[in-house]
Amino acid sequence: MRISDAFCRKAAFLLLPVMILATSAVLSFLLEPYQSSSDRMWTGYRDCPAIERVYTGTSQALSAIDPESSMEQDGIAAYNMATNMQSFADSYEVIRCAAEDHHITEAVLAIDHEMLDTDRYDNFRADASFWHGKGRISSFPERCLDTFAFVTDPAFIGKPASVTYFFPWIYNRSGNIAGNVRDKLSGVETDAEGVRTAYGFEPSDETIDPSQAFISLAESKEWTDGHPELASMAISESNKKELARICRLCRDNGIRLTAIVVPYPNFMSIHNAYSYRDMTETLRELFASESFAFYDFNLIDPSFYEKDYSDFKDVGHMNSRGAARFSAFLADFLEQAKEKDMQDAFLYDWLSSTAANR
Repeated sequence: MRISDAFCRKAAFLLLPVMILATSAVLSFLLEPYQSSSDRMWTGYRDCPAIERVYTGTSQALSAIDPESSMEQDGIAAYNMATNMQSFADSYEVIRCAAEDHHITEAVLAIDHEMLDTDRYDNFRADASFWHGKGRISSFPERCLDTFAFVTDPAFIGKPASVTYFFPWIYNRSGNIAGNVRDKLSGVETDAEGVRTAYGFEPSDETIDPSQAFISLAESKEWTDGHPELASMAISESNKKELARICRLCRDNGIRLTAIVVPYPNFMSIHNAYSYRDMTETLRELFASESFAFYDFNLIDPSFYEKDYSDFKDVGHMNSRGAARFSAFLADFLEQAKEKDMQDAFLYDWLSSTAANR
């Protein structure tokens, strides 16, 4: 009996989704690494027995804050929940989960200047990876709810990201196919790069090229005046709302929120000094309006803390030595800030001082 054309079309229509899913599964097995930054964060979070304080933000926080060093200083059980290019919307979810699961009392939000004016959709790969990683430790009903929330989010609905979310190899991929397959078959991650400690910190023994030179605060006015092409800083309205939402979440849950900028060497080399000053004031006012503090440790008085370029692995991230040093300092700083106003420890008027000195 001859099979009708209509039957063939129906069969092809039914087989197409199966073939797409099967192909995607194969590509994910080959291209998706054993664990992404988000996978490692969520897995470590699940296994961490007690958490009183979370650190959250982008890779700047991931490489700069070592909870083991802070715990040695203040005894507060902590976990680093930062992930690569973490959006403020995802930082909100980090704090929400920790509040629900561990009833945390403190949260430290590291503000990455690069993220202030970054549209969430432009950052969809990091966002998708974040939620995909969370799904790996969630119950099936929770994973379904999170998936629905992601694909229907106003930032993604009706755009390719709402579809590509179901194909992890698109946003989590590595060209080391042999290594990916080997690690998955063995269940052991053989490449130590990017592997976190039990408390979420990503260690590194790298050191920045010592021959590099960076613009200091004292040089910033002259540098900016002579380089009008330097980037001016901005913050989007959507990110302002996300930061305010984080503040409300912390206030409603009795969480002491501290927003910070972790030190990085080239902050004055790449940004217009006047816009940097204005953005600092914008952030200080934003968090103060919600009764929380913001501290930019790029601008701290060197008599309190002075960064050393050997503390960094590159122009934007600390190495393990720098993280141990900064984390111990930060823990002590946060304890002092519970008793007194620490804003005087910062050179927020450095441009006026620089101008006067000249």
